[in-house]
Amino acid sequence: MIIRVNTLAEGVPSERSCEYDAGKIDVEFADLRYSTPVRFQANMCLESETLHIWGELSGQIEQVCARCLREIASPIVQPVDLIYDTHDIEEIDALEDVRAILILAHEPKFLCRPDCRGLCPGCGSDLNSENCLCAHKRIA
Repeated sequence: MIIRVNTLAEGVPSERSCEYDAGKIDVEFADLRYSTPVRFQANMCLESETLHIWGELSGQIEQVCARCLREIASPIVQPVDLIYDTHDIEEIDALEDVRAILILAHEPKFLCRPDCRGLCPGCGSDLNSENCLCAHKRIA
């Protein structure tokens, strides 16, 4: 979201929204991708050379469980609260801050559920849905 500071009236809140293609802003990973664009619904207010932007980022993500490799789709809603100094600045691009918020919002290791049993290392069976009958003993 690019904001031209001279288009904002001092002390008057305004609303803006935009959409980002998650692939183009580089917030997707091998085990996490967005199935919808990331929507940024923002409120902003300019006060004495300071721009305050608040709102939320939302979208639909698909993540792969780190243990059983099951793909899970879920909505994401991430709050945003940014403050920029506008002294001698004509426009502000919030993209890098949006990227950081989205990347930091995700756990480094996603589990489909806290007690996910994963896959059998011997036969590859999903231990959440079936009992493994192979001779491989599971290491705890």
